[in-house]
Amino acid sequence: MTNEVKHVIQGWAKRIAKGCGCVLLLLAAPPYSLANDSTYPLSWADEVDSHNRLTTPNANRLRDDITLELAGLFINGNEQAMGIVHITLDDNTRRLPLDDLLPLLAIDSDAAGQSVKLTTPQGRVTLNPDEIYQYDSANYIKPSLLAERLSARITWNPSEFAWFIQLVWDANGNIATTSFETVEPDVLPPRFSLSRVRGEARFRHDNQEFQRWSFTELSGRAERATWQARHERSSQGLDRLTNYHFQTRSDNWASLIGHQQVSSHSLLPVMHLTGAQAAWSNRPDLLTHSGATQLFNDSLSPIRSYAGEGPPGGTAELLINGATIERQRISLDGLFEFTNIEIGAGLNQVEINLFEPFAPNTPVKTLDVSARTSQSILPSGATRLYAGFGQEGNPLDNQITSHDSGSVFNVRQALGASLTFEGAAQNSQHGNQTAAGIIAALGPLGIASASIAESNRKQATLITLEGDQNDWFWRASLRDSDDGFSRNTNVDQRDHYGQFGVRRPHWELALIGRERFGTSSHTSYVLPAARYRPTSSLTLTSRPDLAGDYQHEAHMIVQRNTRLRARHDSSANQLSLIHRWSSQWSSSASVSHSRHASQTQGSIGTRWQEQNPFGWVLNLNVLHGDNKAGFLMQAGRELIPGLRFRGEAARTPVHNHHSLPPQDTTASVVVAWDFGLTGGGLTRFGSSRPGRGSLGGQLNAPSNHFDLSDIAIRVNGQVRSRTDAHGRFNVANLEPGIYQVDLDQEGLPLALSAQNQVINAEVAAGAITSVAFDSEILLGAAGQITDRANKEGLSGVSVRIIDANEQPIAHANTNAFGYWRTDGLSPGDYQIEVHDGDKLMGQRPLRLVDEFVFQQDLEVSGS
Repeated sequence: MTNEVKHVIQGWAKRIAKGCGCVLLLLAAPPYSLANDSTYPLSWADEVDSHNRLTTPNANRLRDDITLELAGLFINGNEQAMGIVHITLDDNTRRLPLDDLLPLLAIDSDAAGQSVKLTTPQGRVTLNPDEIYQYDSANYIKPSLLAERLSARITWNPSEFAWFIQLVWDANGNIATTSFETVEPDVLPPRFSLSRVRGEARFRHDNQEFQRWSFTELSGRAERATWQARHERSSQGLDRLTNYHFQTRSDNWASLIGHQQVSSHSLLPVMHLTGAQAAWSNRPDLLTHSGATQLFNDSLSPIRSYAGEGPPGGTAELLINGATIERQRISLDGLFEFTNIEIGAGLNQVEINLFEPFAPNTPVKTLDVSARTSQSILPSGATRLYAGFGQEGNPLDNQITSHDSGSVFNVRQALGASLTFEGAAQNSQHGNQTAAGIIAALGPLGIASASIAESNRKQATLITLEGDQNDWFWRASLRDSDDGFSRNTNVDQRDHYGQFGVRRPHWELALIGRERFGTSSHTSYVLPAARYRPTSSLTLTSRPDLAGDYQHEAHMIVQRNTRLRARHDSSANQLSLIHRWSSQWSSSASVSHSRHASQTQGSIGTRWQEQNPFGWVLNLNVLHGDNKAGFLMQAGRELIPGLRFRGEAARTPVHNHHSLPPQDTTASVVVAWDFGLTGGGLTRFGSSRPGRGSLGGQLNAPSNHFDLSDIAIRVNGQVRSRTDAHGRFNVANLEPGIYQVDLDQEGLPLALSAQNQVINAEVAAGAITSVAFDSEILLGAAGQITDRANKEGLSGVSVRIIDANEQPIAHANTNAFGYWRTDGLSPGDYQIEVHDGDKLMGQRPLRLVDEFVFQQDLEVSGS
């Protein structure tokens, strides 16, 4: 039996075991670890064959080390008898089978050039070639992407080992009718609130000094506005209050009063503005925002924020055009965030390297978060206006000295479906500045943009082009600025970049050219770059960095759980090996040679973490170099829901650009908190986008000895959160509106029953709407009625439960073996009576306190 077939049988056996309540002996231990329920939000590829099966020569071909699993499938609440076979990757993420899902979802498909059009009962949507994953001639897709394109809810439920898909049409393709009956909410959001408290405090001690740094962010609601503020305290004891403001939003308007960093155009400098800002658009979706530092979202803004997930306790490194801008520790819940990052004009390669905590030299993954010019083309007929005025600087931050008046203005207007005009102006300490440009879709040539700006009677220009056609791709960015365009520059500056190449499933070749002068370094080169993947387990890459020095890297999957990486760049040669023994335990070994200092350092490490994602994480690394020994130790966990702790001690034997001076022992402690303030108290908040609201609350029990943890909380029928040990929960990142909230009754302790089954709760931006579920103790009893003479069970006799008022409140008939059971009883004193017709055969007292009681047996005289 092949491993693939074995994994499929394991998945189906798990569903059978869940459904019948029995334990099955599986063929082998499952190769996966079950995670919490995952709900994807509301929100292939050249041709389709005659069997409605997609052929995708340009699709992302998956490696061979994946797991096939047979899972259940529920569509609009109806179980599909055959289920579906999804794939699970080595990072425990899943992909859904498109070929099998299309007919089940009442979707037709047809080819349209390089894309495929899906015809749904709700309309047509497009899937691009790079959005399809291929394995063994079958096509797969990310659940989140499919949910977004179909405006569906797709939920993976590990306890049921099944997918739940909620569509806006039925199996016959009929659109669900919308009820316009007004739903009155049972609970309302607070008008004024402090909803979230988020922050971090770092303490670090070495042989020379003690350092501390902290920040705290507060946010909430004030009538129809949201508010927030951030306080920082540096290691020198300096206090800063930044990014404080009130925001309001309507269908076509967004406004802000307070402090932010702003810029009206990518060619113009960033400035601090304290005052008022406003934006208007005839397309409200153009005013949505995903970052707390912008009034509206603009992927080409010179100020951006980047957030994501990485190895808990590891390091995230932000690079722009190959240069390291910032490094930070990844929190123990695996989250990182870079905020207020200034990005220069033009096509910039923005990447985030992710490092394991015990292998700080070789990244385990690199994320490309570069923006694309195509994201600036507005839909036909769209207009967006933006303006701001006030005082340049921040009067509450003494580190910013400029306090002159400042203003910004930007207009973006669609001149058709493929042409957008942009104009901008701003006034700051740099003087009066203006900019104008166009963004155009040039068909097979790609997307082009051209901009010109003027400042201090000097000019700057920017021209970009990016596109792809079949297997070919190209990118170009030409940026020039005159001496004195910015007050801090006194020479002409040039930054020209171009890339042209061909990309195939197993290899990629490109020619990269760059010319830079007038900056801190002069660079001029035209060099080749290549990526080669001879097998699914080996990838080789080579490309020049910003300065023209080559970076060579090899990544090899030795076995399913073993990774080998080798890297050579201008600063060091590195080799690392990582092996995962289980989902909780992994080990690593690495060696790094610094080319500048001619020093070599080796390390051996291990990492262990609890299955609970909020439990302990322990790292231990032994270092050696320059005939000296060192170490790196880390430990951390969540102390209470929303409060995390991490401690670290390190001694580095040699010096490198990521570490401290050699033989310097350091100790550090990091405490991070992210609380939501609800009616039930403090809860773990979770990630949320600005303009969204939350639902938070508590399950109340009559006594405090019940275990109220891990009870599923459903929002509009989808599991969105689980309770902590105190019964508290929080569901963040919800659009304003009215939601139906309920909890999983089957997950409650046996003796508890929720009194309020479903609550209609209204959510408002910036607020946490408190939802409380009350419960009562409903107990029961069970036993056996036997014949006193032969000790055998009596069948068919009536067992009645009599309350203190001598009234029968429950009854049951014994089965063929004399056993009986009753449920739904409140705590108290009762009498058990056994009747044969109207004849009382026996009785005994019953006391229920806080749990179900068994062995309530009686011997009676048989008839």
